[in-house]
Amino acid sequence: MPMCTSGRRSVLSRAVAFASAWLMATTTIVTPAFGQTSRAKPPAKQAQPSPSQGSEEGVLLNFVNADIDAVVRAIGQYTGRTFVIDPRVKGTLSLSTERPVTRQQAYDQLLTALRLQGFTIVQTGNVARVVPEADAKLQGGAVIIPKGSAPSGDQLVTQVFRLQYESATAMVPILRPLIAPNNTISAYPQNNTLVITDYADNLRRIQRIIESIDTPATSDVEIIPVKNGLAMEIASVVNRVLDEGARAAGQATDAGQRISVLAEPRTNSLIIRAPSPQRLQLAKNLIAQMDKPALTPGNINVIHLRNAEAVRLAPLLRAIIGADPSFVPQGSGGSSLSPSTSSMSPGSSGGQPGLTQGTQSGTAPGIGAIASGSGGGGGASGGLAGMIQADPATNSLIITAPEPLYRNIRSIVDRLDTRRAQVVIESLIVEVTADKAAEFGIQWQALGGIDNSGTSVIGGTNFGVGGNNIINAAQNIGSLGQGLNLGLLRGRVNIPGVGEVLNLAFLARALQTNADANILSTPTIQTLDNEEAKFLVGQNIPLITGSFTQTGGAATNPFQT
Repeated sequence: MPMCTSGRRSVLSRAVAFASAWLMATTTIVTPAFGQTSRAKPPAKQAQPSPSQGSEEGVLLNFVNADIDAVVRAIGQYTGRTFVIDPRVKGTLSLSTERPVTRQQAYDQLLTALRLQGFTIVQTGNVARVVPEADAKLQGGAVIIPKGSAPSGDQLVTQVFRLQYESATAMVPILRPLIAPNNTISAYPQNNTLVITDYADNLRRIQRIIESIDTPATSDVEIIPVKNGLAMEIASVVNRVLDEGARAAGQATDAGQRISVLAEPRTNSLIIRAPSPQRLQLAKNLIAQMDKPALTPGNINVIHLRNAEAVRLAPLLRAIIGADPSFVPQGSGGSSLSPSTSSMSPGSSGGQPGLTQGTQSGTAPGIGAIASGSGGGGGASGGLAGMIQADPATNSLIITAPEPLYRNIRSIVDRLDTRRAQVVIESLIVEVTADKAAEFGIQWQALGGIDNSGTSVIGGTNFGVGGNNIINAAQNIGSLGQGLNLGLLRGRVNIPGVGEVLNLAFLARALQTNADANILSTPTIQTLDNEEAKFLVGQNIPLITGSFTQTGGAATNPFQT
């Protein structure tokens, strides 16, 4: 046997060990660096390459139904990695390559083959542990923070995704089907982050999905002026139609997909917000169909009030219009009150005396000079371009005015017709009598023995109230006073200086009473905020102010006033 240097001996020893691992796995690794042909000798008899040579030129892998333990050891010998195999990792696998692979490629091939068998490799320091996939997330591994470099391949890692616009909780059901069943996804709502444990290649795909979803909401906003109708009425109808149409189609009412139409009363315009240009055009088409001139032209409009009182609101509106001439837009179509206003039928004007004239005289003295023909208020007005009347039966306002003026009046009515706060006051009227009594006392009765001289001793005390006397108490037990009654009787009692007494009895009585109260009434009153209200608790008692009696013959006709 020829002599070898120490360096050559170490290379040959590693080659022999590597060849033994091949034989255990019943595989063949062919090194193209040695120019292998069809007449090549068996691999066991060839000089095997060192690990450094294999990493530069690559090797062919050909494992067929080989034991997992043997394959892992062979790849570890080739790549120079240290593997620790979990005892639960059992079975066989097949791994072959058509072309030579480097050390890193061989390691990646092993990861893929183990993943198909339900196993994976967890790298901790310089040791790679082969464990079941279900337990890999508990064995450690790489953690990737936001903006960190993500690995690739079939390595099991944990990555943190921090969302900027979307909700992390809402993203969990979307991403859960894309993650392996044995791996986890969790949301942390406090800082809106997602924590996902999965294979590196799949995490790269999930990252691209999250980046495409986590974007700012884009919405189109446009302002549309209303020419013929009222912006508030059109906005209410359009919102109701779009919401009911979405529910009828079975679509989810997501806040990000809704079309919002807001009215701007000052300019009589509509502000539309839509999630896409297509939905914006849908709202614009609907508004264009509604913003058309009325089929029956006229200047009479009816406003039904919900919270305000039409009787009190009508004179207020007339005062506003008459006091500010600029309130009437230019070109409104009229410069003075129409003659038909002052020539109303007596039934129309006389039927509301309390709503017009009475209110004007008590609330707004100057209104009578503004609203001609609205209940006998005063002289005619040349600047009023419309008429406002109240219908108390339906709590409505009847407005006769051109369209521009009506829009101004309607904007004021919408602001005044709001719900006001209510006040409820409950009271209690009670009659209380201050009648209190307290009593405590003791009665004594004693009878001494009779001696030979015929003398005896007798004594006692008396409350002086009928029914409360100790004498004959046995016969009048039911007549004793209320309170606490306590008695004592003994046969013989020796009293110093007196002698022996046959019996000694006493009656103690304690009494304390409190008078009760009488609730006369519990009135309740409810009124609006800033409104005066009152209630009366009592009764009407007639008083005689005079009387007269007329007597004439046999007839008498008395009366009192």
